[in-house]
Amino acid sequence: MRILLTLAPAWLPTHPYLGTALISGVLKDHGFEVKNYDFNLEACKKASKDDEWLWHSEKSIYWIEEKQYREYVVPVMKPLYGLLLSEIKNYNPDYLGFTVLCTNSFITMKAISLVRQMFPKIKIICGGPAITQKGAISLVTNGVIDAGFFGDAEESIVEYLNNDDDTKEIKGVVYKGANGLKIGSKYYSNLNTDTIPNFDDLNLDDYKSNHRVLPMFFSKGCIARCNFCGESRDIDKYRARTAEKVVREMKTQQEKYDVHQFSNVDTLVNGNPKLLENICKLIIENGVDAIWGGQCRFDRGLTEERIELMYKAGCRYLIFGFESASQHVLNLMDKDVKMEEVYRIIPLLHKYGIRVMISIIVGYPGEEEEHFQETLDFLDEYHPFIYDVSFSQALMIVPGTVLAQNYHKFDIEVDSAIGWYTKDRRNTPEVRRERHQRLLAKLQEINLKAPVIQWKNWGL
Repeated sequence: MRILLTLAPAWLPTHPYLGTALISGVLKDHGFEVKNYDFNLEACKKASKDDEWLWHSEKSIYWIEEKQYREYVVPVMKPLYGLLLSEIKNYNPDYLGFTVLCTNSFITMKAISLVRQMFPKIKIICGGPAITQKGAISLVTNGVIDAGFFGDAEESIVEYLNNDDDTKEIKGVVYKGANGLKIGSKYYSNLNTDTIPNFDDLNLDDYKSNHRVLPMFFSKGCIARCNFCGESRDIDKYRARTAEKVVREMKTQQEKYDVHQFSNVDTLVNGNPKLLENICKLIIENGVDAIWGGQCRFDRGLTEERIELMYKAGCRYLIFGFESASQHVLNLMDKDVKMEEVYRIIPLLHKYGIRVMISIIVGYPGEEEEHFQETLDFLDEYHPFIYDVSFSQALMIVPGTVLAQNYHKFDIEVDSAIGWYTKDRRNTPEVRRERHQRLLAKLQEINLKAPVIQWKNWGL
């Protein structure tokens, strides 16, 4: 049995995608013949320089919004599907597995339709953050795919591939069995197995970074429930690995792949501050010579002592979901963040040499001009301590979020992810666009890096 795993565009091509590599490692540990093909990277490499901007992080809207997808993405991707089809022809797999994200759903569905036409005997399976139980049921019922994995798949994919009894349900899997549709219940995998992500099939020097970067994770899920964010929809429970497992993996990957930089892909590296502290201590004790960083939360657990320890353990950057300097707006978002913690933490990180990157969201329902001005004033005062605004955008309504499921509560009317209005028309796409342009002008004025990923600056 041969299995080909892939990730379609678009995703940042700065390092491999962790989930696909983790499934590859699981399957190889269980004796399956599997190959990981990074369709996202190969398409980005093949695209013209004029089209590379589509892979920048804040351009995700072009892959998500159907109108912009058809206008901008479809012409670019049309000649690039041949890369995947050629790989399938050469490898000749029995199963083709797609990792599905909100930013690659359109491309994945198009790729699947082409594969069905050209290689009808291949079984197609899908998993990833964008696959829900409801979505998997629809895709399998309509014959789009043969099996859908919702939630964790590290254990369920092995059981599915080894399943000789297609009358039983498998946790986390939807598939067509001998006597009808089989719908498994959701489950949570053991995060502390000995399996580690496998990157053997990938040329790590092809990724768009200064040097080799590998993804890693401390945990899954988030302790926060921000109502604009899809994280709680995709992963509804916070779970963490042990410090020993994390550091063992870092040490093993460093020795195997000669890497000295890791990108933590957790929603929060400090979801469990004590765990973060223990990981840092073990990194130092084990002599892991690498730098790393990831997404973080403004939290009182981020003490000066821990910040100093993080630097000593190789942490060199942290990305914060800052969003707004208005406490009023933060409260509306249900972020559970206090601005006094922001004022305390940012200068401390600068003091110890950890780069601070922040994201900003403009135009949240209930944000008035005076609230937006608070963000501009904050940038004026604190920009010397901030390395980069890694991401900025006018608010998009993401399907499945608290915001998207409670239009009435937030007094909004929604035509599309970007085409939404407050009922009093004080917040419109035009208002948000104008504020975002003023934000960009402010960033240029204070000489903060433009919120566009520059590949050459990714490595530290």
